[in-house]
Amino acid sequence: MQKYINNETNNAYATAIIGKWHISNDVNDPAIMGIDYYAGILNGGIPDYYNWSVVENGISANTTEYATTKLTDLAIDWVSLQTKPWFLWLSYNAPHTPYHLAPTNLHSQGSLATDAASIEANTLPYYLSALEALDTEMGRLLNSLSLEEKANTTVLFIGDNGSPNKVAQGPYTRFTVKGSLYQGGINVPMVVSGNGINRMGAKEEALINTTDFFTTIANLAGASSTEIHNSKSFYSLFTDENAKKEIMYILKKRCVYNSKYYIQIHKI
Repeated sequence: MQKYINNETNNAYATAIIGKWHISNDVNDPAIMGIDYYAGILNGGIPDYYNWSVVENGISANTTEYATTKLTDLAIDWVSLQTKPWFLWLSYNAPHTPYHLAPTNLHSQGSLATDAASIEANTLPYYLSALEALDTEMGRLLNSLSLEEKANTTVLFIGDNGSPNKVAQGPYTRFTVKGSLYQGGINVPMVVSGNGINRMGAKEEALINTTDFFTTIANLAGASSTEIHNSKSFYSLFTDENAKKEIMYILKKRCVYNSKYYIQIHKI
């Protein structure tokens, strides 16, 4: 997406991905794929939020800074250095496992015990501490922007899947959250705000898939194509409450493989 945007805009944007990469294990791949700056976690998760390996532009090093805070620091530092329009994809891995107590200044869950037995006995407040810490650190990033930067920045926030079954909250059960085809597993939050968003406080009912971010973000950056492969832009929904997203997703096939359900989704 970053390479496409710059091909379409004559390299108008500085680009960065910070956080979870999770599509390959080669430290050089972000640069090969056209990312100006990459820093974060190559794998899907980390074994310890307080002791983990961070990759920055092809170099891996150990850090003991709390992961959510470290990723935010990296984002703030990168943005502060930019002299032209920028596109930052910030992919936090929190509140993913392992369950832990986030730094107490970042949440309201209190000073809980941090031993494994206590976490295992009542996981939810630890999960919520990581979630609140994420919210706090995102706020710190946004507050680091100048008024001029804020006025010229569009923010798109999205979750990638439902809550893990161990911390399921009503109306969902441990069987209808992450890993399931129920709403608790596939219907995730998305918030869009900032420059170019004229529909304030509106709730959009259109069905959107994460693949649609490709063309939508490209349109925000100035590219004209509204459909690329399986991505259909929902850019018009930012300004026109009467705009329609003429797209549906249908479940075509379901099969059992290695005791797991897999689906094949097609757009019509």
